[in-house]
Amino acid sequence: LMNGLAYLQAAPFVAMRLGDLRFLLLFFISAVGGALAFIAINPSSETGAVGASGAICGVFGAYFLAVRPTPRAAFADPAVRNAMFSFLAIN
Repeated sequence: LMNGLAYLQAAPFVAMRLGDLRFLLLFFISAVGGALAFIAINPSSETGAVGASGAICGVFGAYFLAVRPTPRAAFADPAVRNAMFSFLAIN
């Protein structure tokens, strides 16, 4: 439910900024990155991971960076930086 809500909030804006193909690449590369991070953190786990959390985190990261004209400006804005760190802490 939380992944779905985060996706509905961020995806339309990010897709509009990036375009369809770049958005799909972002989504799938983030999903693969999330899966690789799970494997790296849990190398001996026999339990698989199912879900789109990695992909959603990638989309939300792009959302935070796209709310200002450049990623550098986004990182320089304390409100954006605090929102990013809050999102990471909750996750």
